[in-house]
Amino acid sequence: MPIRIKNFKYFNTFSKISLIRALYLTFFIFLYLAISDTKIYSLTNNQTWFFTSMLGYLSLNQFVKKWKKGDQILFEFSKIIFYCSLMLLFLSKNDFFNILKIENHQVLLGVAAISGIIIFSKNKKQTHELINQAEQKEYEAEQSRRRLVDESKKNILIKIKNALYIEGWKYCLVLFFLIALATGIKYPYFGTSFTGKHSMKYAVYVDTTKYMYEQNNPFLNIRKYLADPVERPDGKWDTLGRPPIIEWGLLYTYKMLPFKTIEYNTRVFMHVLEVIAIISAYLFFKKILNKTQALFIIFFLVINPIFNFIYFLTVEDSMLIIFTFLCLRFFYDYLEENQMRDLFIAGIFLGLGLSNKSSIFLWLFPMLLTLFLLKNRDINSFIKSFGILAITSLLPTMVFRTSIRYLPKNALLFLGIFIIWIIAIWHYKNLLIKQEKNLTNLIEKLLKQKLLIYGSIGSFCIASLVFLYTTKLYQLSGEFLTDSSLIFNKKLYAYMLDQEFRIYITDNIYYLGIISLIFIFIAGNKKQLKSISIILGAIFYWVIASKVIFFHDYYTTIITISFCLTCGIFIYLLSKSTKNKIGSTLFVILVLLWVTPPAIKANRERLSKEREQISFKAAVDYLREHTNPDDLYIDNIDLSPLTIATSRSRIEPDTLIKDSIKLSIKNIGFSETMKKLNIAYLITFKEDPPLESFANIFTEEDLQAVSYRRADIIKSRLDPDFKYFSDSEKRKMIINDKNLKDKFVLEQTIGEYRFYTFKD
Repeated sequence: MPIRIKNFKYFNTFSKISLIRALYLTFFIFLYLAISDTKIYSLTNNQTWFFTSMLGYLSLNQFVKKWKKGDQILFEFSKIIFYCSLMLLFLSKNDFFNILKIENHQVLLGVAAISGIIIFSKNKKQTHELINQAEQKEYEAEQSRRRLVDESKKNILIKIKNALYIEGWKYCLVLFFLIALATGIKYPYFGTSFTGKHSMKYAVYVDTTKYMYEQNNPFLNIRKYLADPVERPDGKWDTLGRPPIIEWGLLYTYKMLPFKTIEYNTRVFMHVLEVIAIISAYLFFKKILNKTQALFIIFFLVINPIFNFIYFLTVEDSMLIIFTFLCLRFFYDYLEENQMRDLFIAGIFLGLGLSNKSSIFLWLFPMLLTLFLLKNRDINSFIKSFGILAITSLLPTMVFRTSIRYLPKNALLFLGIFIIWIIAIWHYKNLLIKQEKNLTNLIEKLLKQKLLIYGSIGSFCIASLVFLYTTKLYQLSGEFLTDSSLIFNKKLYAYMLDQEFRIYITDNIYYLGIISLIFIFIAGNKKQLKSISIILGAIFYWVIASKVIFFHDYYTTIITISFCLTCGIFIYLLSKSTKNKIGSTLFVILVLLWVTPPAIKANRERLSKEREQISFKAAVDYLREHTNPDDLYIDNIDLSPLTIATSRSRIEPDTLIKDSIKLSIKNIGFSETMKKLNIAYLITFKEDPPLESFANIFTEEDLQAVSYRRADIIKSRLDPDFKYFSDSEKRKMIINDKNLKDKFVLEQTIGEYRFYTFKD
């Protein structure tokens, strides 16, 4: 029986007639494109058309609401357009079905977004009812399983089995499958060498751990990749720069798998961290949303090229993501249940993140603050919560700076101090729990006294300064935080959106993520709107740290996670937008198939990048044969894998800019100075040495710094007329006057590696 418009309100959003019409129209358009070889182009080269169309829809929707019949027709027509646009996108943008001649997809994406918003706006109430029913059913099932568990059994294996049973075998199996998918994506590349992009990041951890392993001493801190020809030619340090969590994890892995290569073992440990991160993310997202939504988000995480990449490289960001999710989980538990224990644990995880890399504060604090404001706006609660959080987060940093930091100097003494700290922190936790009510009453009394309020403000300012000093957040200025010359630069953000974020996560997920964000605002419920805390934190971090994010793709991890979040919620909304389970399931599968192949391809391209191995091995052999163990080499373009493979110390050109070296060159000459410093070679991939970088050491003038100056590098990329070296003319004069080109002699070329020696 045909469906009449007047009875339309009794049918689901995705009715059979709409699907049939959509299939018919899709086939017609496909046939037309196949015959005429027509291409669909974007109306503009940016997203202006998309947002203009959005405003047009909102105006149109308000107009047609006055006529019920018109509203129904618009609604019915929107379903057909929605199906058609997504099917055409799938057929034209999927690696398996790339058979259409559609070159630009922004128009189709805009059409899908607008028509989808009409559908969800009309069907929002029903969708939320279905979501609430699903969540209630999920909660009741978990409580039922929990009542059946025998808590008296203390065996660890039984506890794990009980926990999995309470969670639900269905969800556990899906989570296990997603972990297996992440493993399958990365496993073929576990043996990939350290010579690819970001090879320096391997040296930071692997080079240090290698000496720990060889000398069987976990407290050694030898960093030959960071040598100094004058002050530290052997690369040995008697203090640690950060908690050696990754180094000790790698060391344990090397001992457990001595029969595997150093590359393979390194990737095994990093993948273990990824599994922990996946589980941590699931624990947070299932709490703030629900288990099904959490699994959708995890799916997008495990196919996210950047997320996989930070757990392939050895970078601190891998630990920061784990600490972020765990801190958010326990802080959310505290907001929901008001248990001081949860706030304490959240503070510890925040502190662990700060002690590893203080930049975690730039995204995690806005997230915590947004979660708090969405739940509670009481000033007393705010002061108590964030006061305790701040104090507790300082503890891991203080523990590190007074004990762990000095383990290379005196392991026995500072291990004793570390144990004392652990005991003190344990008592601090117990005191917090016992004195919670008294603390709340004290804060209320203080706020009633004006004099005490001013005193509290002063104390807060002092405490903030202590916090900044202890966590070294003040050091983020300069080459990390975005300066005034860039923060309002529209070209910078447009460039990063189009040339970085979009490329990092593939076009499909990038555009789907933007559309999904709009859907969450329009069709999301209160729980889903809490996810905005993640997005706001990511945006704040992007703006405040764009100077460093611009250069490091792995710094965008928290930003790409926000895309995964919005996409996961959107797919969940699709799955719950109709009672027709078969239709909604097939539709979700279609969308997942649309985004997966490009993401897998992007993962493979990123993980497989490495330099030609025959040349690298030959370069390693040549450096070993023609140098002594105490010799150094100047690394012009990130050749730190040579340090790992040869145990020769590595220095960068800017480390030569010292008054003592300048004086030595003036007195005994360039070649003799290099011999005195045991510097054997300059190794580069360029046909000519970077003479401008060496001009500084042949003059007493204060020229611009050679390395960093990220703001100037960014400006030179955004504006071709901008010069990185404003003193280029001075450098050219020095290069010509001192005949610098003749001071470097090409001794050997091995593939793309060029070995230069020195002469006067």
